[in-house]
Amino acid sequence: MKFLILLLQLISITLAIVPNVNHIPENKKEQNPLKFESTEKSLSLPNLLTIDSKSQISNYDLSKTINYDNGRLLLDKNGVMWSKNTLPQDEFTIEVDFRSTGRIEDLQFLENQLSIILAENIQSFDKFDGFKFLINNQEQEGLKIFNNDGSKTLNNLIDESIGDCKFRYLESNVPFTIRISYKRSESWFKVQIDNNLCFKTNRIQIPNNSKLRLGVFSIINRSSIEEFEILNVKVWDHLIEDAIDDHGLMNDGEVKVEFKTIVVEESQATDAIKPEYKRESLMEKAQKQRQESMQVQDFNVLKKLQDLEYQQNEKIDKLIQIQNELNSNLQNQKKELQQLFTTQYAEILSSISTLNQKLIGEVREQHFGMEELSKKVDLLMNNHKEIAYQYEKNQIQQQQQQQQHIQVPTSSVFDSLIKWILVPLLIILIILVIFVYRLRHDIKHSKLL
Repeated sequence: MKFLILLLQLISITLAIVPNVNHIPENKKEQNPLKFESTEKSLSLPNLLTIDSKSQISNYDLSKTINYDNGRLLLDKNGVMWSKNTLPQDEFTIEVDFRSTGRIEDLQFLENQLSIILAENIQSFDKFDGFKFLINNQEQEGLKIFNNDGSKTLNNLIDESIGDCKFRYLESNVPFTIRISYKRSESWFKVQIDNNLCFKTNRIQIPNNSKLRLGVFSIINRSSIEEFEILNVKVWDHLIEDAIDDHGLMNDGEVKVEFKTIVVEESQATDAIKPEYKRESLMEKAQKQRQESMQVQDFNVLKKLQDLEYQQNEKIDKLIQIQNELNSNLQNQKKELQQLFTTQYAEILSSISTLNQKLIGEVREQHFGMEELSKKVDLLMNNHKEIAYQYEKNQIQQQQQQQQHIQVPTSSVFDSLIKWILVPLLIILIILVIFVYRLRHDIKHSKLL
């Protein structure tokens, strides 16, 4: 019985590991790795290691700026290559192996780019009818995918793209492989970088009558030493197995390509057919598990961030309340100071007015006294003039008498009066004049103040 149970378990494990072969379609069992074998009609480049010059490449139109060197095509400033034949309309897989010779210093040249174009009508590299897969370091280093109908000119910004993925091609000497796969019947459109999923959607349908051609071109700043090397271009008219399964998203424990997955729910009325491969690859299962674990971690981190945000908001509210209180106290103190300044200013004005009134009264009194004193001085001056006149008159009379030899008795009393009264009076008059002059000068000075 134990042996039977053990046998059943082994059978179930074997069935879980072995893929369901019955669900693999016939076109996958009979895959032809290179559908286009004819040199003239092929969309694949020949083995570049087996040719001697670019002139042996007959299925592509190459610009003169593209050089051939040791199994690689060098696209420098503005290299352009276009396929002479059109892509299959219903199903195809494209692989382009490239490498950049740039270094970290070339990150400053945002215009440096390598573009892969699937277009029918192209007016310029930024205005075309089809798809462009742009590799540059503008906004972020990596791949950007654009779709245009030829009616507008693109600025090559991420906001205009339908998908993008980030990878550091300037820091690697190892070539990268860009794989583009499309299948109309399964609504399949997928882009991979080194077997890592970059972009996938089921909402792209290329028109039946389209005649898309494959083109590769480069734009390099003249001051930059960067070049793009094309090592291989392969095209199949079906989905290859590497395009169906993503081989891995990790490289030595690190994410090699950051990818974007666009999931759109199909409406019930859509005519699109779901992909034939119902089986999820092991990589997709592992990726789902990692995504679920990351969602749990993101939820925990988000919850902690919300708690932290709530705590910070509470602290901010408290700080705002304290700030409002401080502002209110400052406003009250400001009002009190304004009232105090107003009161003191009024008191100062009142004191100055009182002092001015007192000073004006004193000046008026002094002015009245000076006027009285001036009158007295004028009176003394008149008396002095009269005495001086009498003295001169007597002197004249004496001289006349002397001339007539008439002796006239002199009055000793009159002479004494002149000596003892007139001379002191003159001295006093001079002193009063000086005093009046100084007093007037002081009055004028006080008025100016």
